[in-house]
Formats: sequence, C-alpha cells, structure tokens
Amino acid sequence: MIKIGNRFLKIPIYSLLVVLFFTSIPLTYAQFNQDSSAINLEKLKKAIATNKAKAKEEIRVFEKSISGFPDSTLEKNLLSLLYEVEDNYSKEFTKKVAEDWLQISFESSQYYTAKSIIEFLANLEFESSQYDSAFYYINLGDSLLNLYEDYDKWGELYLLKAAIHDANGDYFKSIESVFKAIDKFEEGNINKKQLAFSYLQLGSSYLYINFLDKAENYYRLAENYFNDLNDTLGAAISRSNMALVEIERENYTKAIVLLKGSLDEIVASDRHSTISYAFQSISEVFLELNQVDSAAFYLDKASKLNKTLGYTYGLGMDYYLKSNIFLKRNNNDSAIFYGLKAYEILEKESEYDILNKLTLQLAEEYKNQKNYAQSILFYEKNKQIDKTLREENKKINELIQTENANLEKAKYELKLLKEKKRIQEFENKRKQERYNRAAIIAAISIILLILSLYILYRNRVLTKELKTQKDLISSELEMKRSLLSEIHHRVKNNLQIISSMLSIQSQYIKDERFDKIIRECRTRIVSMSLIHESLYKRESDEKSIFSQYIKELIPQLVETYQVDENNIKLNLEVDEFELSLDDSVPCGLLINEIISNSLKHAFKEMSKGEIILKMTKNASYIELYISDNGVGLDKTIIPEEHDSFGFLLINSLIKQLGAKMTVKNETGLSYTIRWRFHSDKLLS
Repeated sequence: MIKIGNRFLKIPIYSLLVVLFFTSIPLTYAQFNQDSSAINLEKLKKAIATNKAKAKEEIRVFEKSISGFPDSTLEKNLLSLLYEVEDNYSKEFTKKVAEDWLQISFESSQYYTAKSIIEFLANLEFESSQYDSAFYYINLGDSLLNLYEDYDKWGELYLLKAAIHDANGDYFKSIESVFKAIDKFEEGNINKKQLAFSYLQLGSSYLYINFLDKAENYYRLAENYFNDLNDTLGAAISRSNMALVEIERENYTKAIVLLKGSLDEIVASDRHSTISYAFQSISEVFLELNQVDSAAFYLDKASKLNKTLGYTYGLGMDYYLKSNIFLKRNNNDSAIFYGLKAYEILEKESEYDILNKLTLQLAEEYKNQKNYAQSILFYEKNKQIDKTLREENKKINELIQTENANLEKAKYELKLLKEKKRIQEFENKRKQERYNRAAIIAAISIILLILSLYILYRNRVLTKELKTQKDLISSELEMKRSLLSEIHHRVKNNLQIISSMLSIQSQYIKDERFDKIIRECRTRIVSMSLIHESLYKRESDEKSIFSQYIKELIPQLVETYQVDENNIKLNLEVDEFELSLDDSVPCGLLINEIISNSLKHAFKEMSKGEIILKMTKNASYIELYISDNGVGLDKTIIPEEHDSFGFLLINSLIKQLGAKMTVKNETGLSYTIRWRFHSDKLLS
C-alpha cells in the first residue's frame, strides 16, 4: 500500500513490475472513448473558468472518464486541468482532487500520469511550506521513477528536494541533491534549461553558507544558460540573486543596479512571491544607502503583495524593514511596534540571523526610552540567539570541513576510477592493436608497394615531360631575349638618327629661341637613347648598372650646354643597382630635365657653382636627390603648380613613377624624389 495524505492506495506489487508489458498492449476501450473524453475535458475547462460551483460537480463526473485516455495524452491534459483547479480553488480542494486522480491513475496502471501528479503534489506542498508532506511525495515519486527510469523527471524531483532542504536550512543536503539531480539529467539527455535551474539552486545554497564567490559563479552560469534559451525571466531572477551576493558584500550600489535591471521582467511574470521578494530586496538596499523614501516606496509594494498572498514569512520581513525605516526617521514608537510584530512572526520561522539584529535593535530602542525591563529582556534574547547562531556556525564549519574532506576523498576516488578506466581502455586498445597489427601492416605494405611502383612510373613520365617543356621554354626565352635586345638596339639607333637629324636641322635655324628648343629636345632624346643602350647591354648578358647610365648622361649635358667644368662642380653619389624599364625611362628623363634646368638657369649670375646628385636604394624604395647652390626660383613660383613645359614634364614623370617629390627653394634649389622599386614585367 502507498499512503497519500491521510489515506492509503492499494496497489498490487506485481502491477508495478509488469507495467512496461501492459503499456505495450493496445487499449481498445481507451481508443473507443477518446473522442468523448476530449469533449469532457473542454467542457470541464470552460466550467472551471465560468461557474466554479457547478465545476466541482463536473470534476467528479470527469473522474469517471479518466481511464478513457491513453497514458501519454492523459498526463498532458490532466496536468493542465490541475493548474486550472489550483488557480480557481483552495489549496485543500486542489490537493484532494489531485490525490483522487492519482488514485485513479494507479488503479488504471497509468503510471506516466501518476509521475506527473506526484510532482504536482510535491510542488503544491512545497509552495505551502509543508515540507514533510512534500518530502513524502518526492520519495513516492523516487520509487516510481526508479522503476520507470525517467531521468528527466527524476532529476526535477531532486531539484525540488534541494529547494526544500534549502528552505529548511540544510544547505549541504541541498547542494548534494542538486548534484544528484545533475547526475540524473546526465543519465538522460541533459539540456540547458535543466542545467540553468540546477545552477540557480546551487547559487542559492552557497549564498546561505556564505560561499559568495561560488554563489556568484553559479548564478552567472544560470544567467548565461537562460539567455541562451531566450528565457528573460530566468535570466532576471539570476541577476536579482547576484544582487543578494552584492548585498552580502555590502556593495549596495552594484546591488541596486542588478535589482532594478531585473525588476521589469520579474513584475511582468505575475509571480507574486518572487515580485514581493524583489521589492523587499530593493527596499533593503535603499535602506542601507540611507534613501529612506525609496525604501518605503518599494516596501509598501512588497507588503501589499504579501498581504494578498497571506505569506507569513514575507510579512515578518516587511515588519522588520518597516521597523528599520521608522528607526531611520527617528520614530522610535513605530519602530518598536513593527519590530515586535516582526519578532512574533520571525521567531516562529527560526530566522536567527534577522532575529539577532532585531532583538539587539529592540533592546537599544527600549533602552533609549528608559524601559530597562524590556531592554534587558531583549538583551537576554539576543544573547540566547547569538549563542544559537554561534553553535549553528560551529556546526556549519564542522560540516564544511567534513564536506571538504569528503570532496577531497571523492576527487581522489574519481581520479583513481578514471585512472583505472584509462588503464583498462589502454589495455583494450593494445589488445585490439595486436589483433589488427598483422593485417594492417600487410595491407599497408601492399598499398605502399603499388603506390611506389605507380609513383616511379609517373616520375619517369613527368621527368620526360618536364625536360621537354624546359627545353622548349629555354628556347622560347632565348628567342624573346634576342628579340628584346634587338628592339632596344633598334630603338637606340632610331633615337640617335632622330637626334642627328635635329642636329643637322638646327644648323639652318637662325632663331635662337627655336635653336634652344631643339637642343633641349635632343638632350631628352639622348637621355632615352642611353637608357635603351643600357637595356640592350643587359639583354646581351652584360651587367647594366644605372649609375653607369648617369655617368654617361651628365658629360653629354655639360657638353650640350657648353658649361665650364672648372666653374661648375658635379658631385655624383649613386649606388650601384639595376633599374627596371618601367623606372629607367621616366627616371632618366627626370634627371635630364632637372640637371638641364640647373645648368641653364642656376648659375647665370655666378662664377662658381655646385650640382649634387645622389641616388640610393633602401629596401623596397629608391630615393633620388638633386640640388644646386644657384640662384633658385622666384619665390612666387610653386613648382607643383607652375605651367612651364619643364615643370609640367617633371610632374608628369613623377606621376608615372608613382613617386613623392619634395622641392626646397633655399640656398639654391633641391629636389627629393622617393618611389617604390618596380621589377621588370617583361620576361618575369
């Protein structure tokens, strides 16, 4: 027999043992009555919502049709009906209905439904603070779930058991129950929701034994899982609990931020006990921050809810906080009045932490009123409570030491078990390897042999193909080099012919201005001709150094402009390096143009002068520096914007190089030109 409330259910033992067999037999009668039962369900739900008096009769009529449902369908519908009954009727009537339906589900061998009703009854008793009765239903469910191996519900019952231990102050038992719940969840198919609730309960248990860091960590884990599930209420409750940790740390500013940040979601949930507790917590924090009006505002909200709920413990805490508010307002009479009301309730609840503060507070208040008899009375009570607290703390510390020792032992045993398991797995692996090694080696050897032969054959074929391609590429490359060399040679010859033609033509020009233009054109053509000669040498396997080109160009410019080398000193500092065709032509023309300008204009009014040309290559950049100590430019001329042909050509060549140019018009004129080195695109 199984006891429910004050009654016993007669359940044959064999019916529990063969439950799995019977649940596999088709229930013809249940299928026959399913449609009519569904109609009864809807009719009953409507009656509960509209006519409570009539619905009580309908509930009793409905009980006769319960057996007409398949077990899985009945479990879902019966639970929704029980919640309807709970919302509309007293706790006593709800419990009576649930116990009757549990009796019927056992008699009908509908054990899946029975499990859910048991869980409902355990929660109902827990919410009413009937912890012994709740434990009874949990143990009943434990026996049934042990037979059924429904790990999810089993874990949920352990979580409820943890909450009851927590409410009774058995925090270590609460922690133990949570870990058992997690074990059950892991035996089934654990999900984030189950983990979130488990971590939330662990946080509360560690908070009450003042393990604040652990409490915060578990609350944060719970919040993360609730956020992953988009459960905003669960996340809000986790944050509000983190605020309790901050209150214990006396970090009230952070606590108020957490509480206010979670308040909207909690209020929207319509869970009155949770809402009232949140209001109380906010009131307590504002009280610690000496914001008395704010504390009173939120406490008033909590008191209204607790009165509506008839929540005795909540009312006791309301009176305690009210007493503190009146004390802050220097209203000692009201502080004593509400302090006594709080004491009357909290003494029955054995809330020693609060009673310790409250009795000391009352003793001080009576002392201030010169009511020494009452003051001594509460000092004595405070002394007794303080003694009780010290004993409890001593027990908790002893429990902590015991639990730590057990934890270390469990860790060692777990480590030993894992090591044994690892060794066993290693041995099994070695055994399996011995069985397979010969076959694997043989298979690998055959594969390697075939692969080696194939690779050898392919290598021979590829080597032959690569040699043929290499010879072809070498031949084509040599041909292209010859052609490119010939092109440079012919371009150079053509440029020299053009230069010669211009030289002959200049002999017939009488206009000095035209003669000057032709002479400048010749210097530019000569500059390009020298570059192509340099490139021609390179393609002919002769080393082509750009400094050599400069050394050939400068004397020709001096000769062209008939400059006395004794008066104008030329300083050349050029690193030896090769320059690509893309850089050579514009760079050569730039040097030609700038040096020509210096030779023509810089030393008109001077007998002596100096031109410096430096060219260096550093990493991936080339820097060209040309300066003279001549008369410089007119201060009104801006080289980058001047529209003379010479400056236009210089700026155009700078853009072609992708270079940056800096011009300084001090003690002469200087150009600093810097650009990124370009490699030859041809034959690369």
